[in-house]
Amino acid sequence: MCSSDLSVSEQLEGFQKDQFKYKLQAEKTAEEWFSFEVELALSLKTKKATYEIQRFIAVLQHMWDEEGLRVIKEHELAGNNYKMSNKLAAILERAKQNIINSNAALATNNKQVLVQIKPEVAKEIQNQIKQIDTLRHNNASDQQIMVLQAQLDRNIAGQNLRAGGGCAGINRDSFSKKTETVDGRLDTSDNDTVDDKENWKWKIGNCRIKVCISPKPTKVGPCQICERCQHKFDQGEDLTKVNSSKLEINLGRSIISELIQTKPDDQKNQKVAEINNDDKVDNVVNELISRIPKQEQPKYKAHTLEMAA
Repeated sequence: MCSSDLSVSEQLEGFQKDQFKYKLQAEKTAEEWFSFEVELALSLKTKKATYEIQRFIAVLQHMWDEEGLRVIKEHELAGNNYKMSNKLAAILERAKQNIINSNAALATNNKQVLVQIKPEVAKEIQNQIKQIDTLRHNNASDQQIMVLQAQLDRNIAGQNLRAGGGCAGINRDSFSKKTETVDGRLDTSDNDTVDDKENWKWKIGNCRIKVCISPKPTKVGPCQICERCQHKFDQGEDLTKVNSSKLEINLGRSIISELIQTKPDDQKNQKVAEINNDDKVDNVVNELISRIPKQEQPKYKAHTLEMAA
């Protein structure tokens, strides 16, 4: 009798804990969705993507399917912005909804979603969700959280899960699709790991971000954004508000970091010390430019002049 009562008590306690977890997840999901909808509304009102919408596109540039990428490219504006229309908003809204729903489903061990991916992949994503929640609870820096959130969003997008349900229905995303097996399940054979950057597609071109300090040409992704700028977007850095003098300093450091790799260790240490002093950046850059092959000099000089303009 006592054993039975204890079992019921334990079950009730477990049920209450689950309900509390579901409540917290629902609040987090609603807050994230509301914030994104506000950004979309502002973008539609001004007919230009806000920074958060630009960042959403950039962070997921390797994840978009052909239709989504085509619509995104149709809306490119000079510099680094996008014109906003109902068509683009629908693509982005569908993608964000899927990421949020998938996140919530995995966080709460939704069986209908868990069966769509391999257990080890689900576990890795769940650990990432817990890590981000812990960092938020411990008041970690926004940049640290944003980097991990960007990785998590890509990881979830890469699984292309069916998530959601209820009044809104089952939600599919705007990301690259997996095939289905004969029993209707998603084929996860190509999704053994998460955040598989080895499969990202790069090509040689010019980064479309106006303040980009990468060499031209350089490696760019499907949305014409280079590795360096994508990393900045991951960190939540607003590249539309970067100070021009800071850009020149960062440009000098980026050039130096690439060029000093060929120097002996003793000279390399000296150069590293010099680039930590902003006042010496110009002299160091000019010195190094003068020493590289002449056919390479115009590329670096052009960047220096462009950033100073």
